[in-house]
Formats: sequence, C-alpha cells, structure tokens
Amino acid sequence: MSRDKAELLQSLHRRDDLLVVPNAWDVGSARVLETAGFPTIASSSAAFAWSIGLPDGEQAPWDEVIGGLARMAAGVDVPVSADLEGGYVDSTGGIDRTVEALADAGIAGVGLEDSDFGSGDEGVVAAEEHAEVIAAARAAAEALDHPLFINGRTELYIRRVGADDARLEEAARRLALYVDAGADGAFCPGITDAEEIEELAKRVDAPLNVLWMPGMADLDELEHLGVRRVTVGSQTYLAALAAVERIAEGLNERDLGPLEEFGRPSHEAVRRVASR
Repeated sequence: MSRDKAELLQSLHRRDDLLVVPNAWDVGSARVLETAGFPTIASSSAAFAWSIGLPDGEQAPWDEVIGGLARMAAGVDVPVSADLEGGYVDSTGGIDRTVEALADAGIAGVGLEDSDFGSGDEGVVAAEEHAEVIAAARAAAEALDHPLFINGRTELYIRRVGADDARLEEAARRLALYVDAGADGAFCPGITDAEEIEELAKRVDAPLNVLWMPGMADLDELEHLGVRRVTVGSQTYLAALAAVERIAEGLNERDLGPLEEFGRPSHEAVRRVASR
C-alpha cells in the first residue's frame, strides 16, 4: 500500500496541469481535505509543531513527528507527503534512516529544505551539501524499492538570503543541483513576483512548487506561468486558529454569531473525521 501511494504521487506530478496540495497537521484536518476531493495532501512542519506548542525548525521531537505522520498516512486513502525540514538527521542518525522511517510510516513524498538550523532563522547550507542529502535520500529510497517523491526545496526567498537582484539566479542554480541529485520536484517558497516565477519555471527541469501567499497571482495565473504544484503551508492551520479566535471573541461578548458561522463543517466532513 505504501509503495502504491508513492507511485500514485509520482504520477500526479507527471500531469501537465497544476496540482494543488493543501497542508494538514493531524488526521482530522487531513480527512477534511481528503473529503473536499484533493488527490494528495502534505503535512506542514510549522502547523504540526505549533499544534503541540513548539516552534518550527525541527523543534518538535522526532518520535512525535513520525508518529503524527504515520497516523495521518494511515488515516486517509490519498498519498501523504511530509514537510520534513532538513530531514531530522540529527535525531535519526542519517538521512537513510529518516527515509526508512518514512517508508515504514506509509509516507509517499518528502520535502527536504536547505535551511541551516545551526544559524538561527537566517541561513542556508551550501547547495552542494544539501544536494548530497538529496542524493543519499534517493539512494535510500531506491534501496527500499520505495518510489518516494522528493521535493528539493530552497529557502532563499522565504528567508530573504542574499541580495534581491541575485536571488533568482542562485535559486535556479540550487534547484537545478537538487534535481540533478535526485529530487523529483523543485520547491521555492517565498517567491511571489510573477516574472521571476515564470523564469524559474523555465529554468528548472522538474515540476515547480510555490507556496501561495496573499497578494500572489491566483491559481490559474500560476499555472499559466509554468507552476505545476502549489501548497499553502501553515495557512490552513492559521485559518483554523483565526476561526477559534473569532469564536472566542464572540463568546466573551456573548455573541454566538461566530460560533454559528464557524461551529460546524459539512455533515460529510464530520462523518469522515470520525470514520475510522
């Protein structure tokens, strides 16, 4: 079953249209997204960490992360990808062990980013160093006969690393290295300018993933620009928190309007959340 889901995820990225992949943080949110009709779902490392009261940046304990991913993968019928930051290699002992754990958990895809977690929120590791991690992850997946979809990710834009006028060139260089090392997709969160997105899509020989954020082009325009995968990261979780906040403010003022507005999803979503 795990291998079948990984093969399905690979096939979803071979289509010549836009794949929208919403992000979940637990089984309940994953089932709501599946019920809405999405053919695949990804986790959000930030949303999961925040949901257990911890910051993002591999601060959530590995046992809790892999346990949560396993529950999510088992709780839905569609392929699940893991937003796994740098791969948790300090916790697992190596990217090969991380990949083995992902396969055992039923995970079909993984995003591996080039953040330098030793430098706080500002840095990225050398591109060649991250390419080696991706190559090792690919080799480990092949050794397990598990066609894991690997999304090579650069943090240059989201962390605003380097000069503005040099960022596109460096992002293209990094993503090309990651694809050459074995990544199936290329992810550049934080890039928002339409011309830069179009140029990056032309220069990367893999499906380009962008993170949709308010103010960006809409999904149809992103597809026209050459984007082939869109995710929303922690924004689903933040929207859920915003609903809770509005309900709380209403209850404090004895106003039940927000609770009536947000208090219950569709009958099918409620049924699906508790279906297993």
